[in-house]
Amino acid sequence: MWLETTWRDVQYAWRGLRRNPGFAITAIASLALGIGSSLSIFAVADGLLLRPLPFREPDRMVMVWERNVRLQRTEHNPISPGNYRDWKAQNDVFASMAAFFDGRAVLSDGQRVEELENRYATADLLPMLGVAPLRGRFFTAQEDTPAAPDVLVISYRLWQSWFAGDEGVVGRKVQLRSRPATILGVLPPGFSFRDHNIDLWEPMGFDPALDYRATAGRYPMAAARLKPGVTLARAQAQMTAIAARLGALYPAFDKNWLRME
Repeated sequence: MWLETTWRDVQYAWRGLRRNPGFAITAIASLALGIGSSLSIFAVADGLLLRPLPFREPDRMVMVWERNVRLQRTEHNPISPGNYRDWKAQNDVFASMAAFFDGRAVLSDGQRVEELENRYATADLLPMLGVAPLRGRFFTAQEDTPAAPDVLVISYRLWQSWFAGDEGVVGRKVQLRSRPATILGVLPPGFSFRDHNIDLWEPMGFDPALDYRATAGRYPMAAARLKPGVTLARAQAQMTAIAARLGALYPAFDKNWLRME
């Protein structure tokens, strides 16, 4: 009986839709948009709220920002490279700290040219996240210097789409911003940190001889891993104290700037 009733309902609905095609198109489009929106919201919630972060001991990972006390709306401000170096030297609450910032770069392998999203990172970042290369290796501290030859690590997605999963991709020479660069390694599938679209990872190349407070503003971001047993409150207190010292030493640059995790 229920099958016969359902069939009559379907026939009635179909006749109604045929008599009013405009309404049918609007209804179908509304359903499609509603289902698509629901799926998108679920995907975001699943990735950010339900699944754990794909890093080693994610509960000890923090972001370190700068905040100007006169500009309360800028809670998460990029950091100064000069301050970053002093944070690393003066803190005893972090097991590791790394800096990074994102941009775009043109990659060419002689057959294809494409502008891709890239990330400059200090050599500490990928090891601090606990990720291991799928192929090859990551760049070292010696390669993370201005004078070192250009090297890069590529995403798994780029390895598949550009190089068809070629096992010989490690050591391959490419052109990055019209300069020769060597591919050192491939990241594992599904790995990302704060942005799923990053395909190129390059050394930050901070110059230890450069006074960044005199030559640059605030542009990178910083991530850190708390030492075992160190609370977020203790880390915040120490970074605030370091900020006060730097504000006294460099008043023209650091006055009114605080550190926040």
